[in-house]
Amino acid sequence: MKNIGFLLILIAIILCLYAFSMDVTVDVGDGTRVNNIGLMSEQQNYVVMAGFLLIAGILCARKGGNKIPDPNVRKLISIEDLRVYREIDGEILLDEEEIKSFAIYLLNKHPKLSSSNIMLVSIPLIDRISADLPKDLSRRFKAELQRFLSEYS
Repeated sequence: MKNIGFLLILIAIILCLYAFSMDVTVDVGDGTRVNNIGLMSEQQNYVVMAGFLLIAGILCARKGGNKIPDPNVRKLISIEDLRVYREIDGEILLDEEEIKSFAIYLLNKHPKLSSSNIMLVSIPLIDRISADLPKDLSRRFKAELQRFLSEYS
């Protein structure tokens, strides 16, 4: 949603620049130029459309990071409390609810960062958690964490 907002803002700026660079005069046969009401109206329409796109872009960009996390996901108090896997019948499986809790914890810890930046800043912590997991589960854990961070940011 944020990216769409920034794209709308960029389009609005380009449209506004185009509108203000328009020539709204026409040549008269004797070498003089006069204002053309039709071209002036077209220029005004472009400026109004750019204004609406700018407002929509600002609203989209601001609204992008305000997703409300799932209330059923428990609040993570500390990292030591986190268990991203379960062992069932000798098989190690990822616990999606715990990964969601960890994603929400990271989003609350870094509210201004994007999901990819949160992953970069939290590499030591993520590596410490995934160190106990087998290699294939470690990759799945990181992919699931990235998915949840993107979903909730």
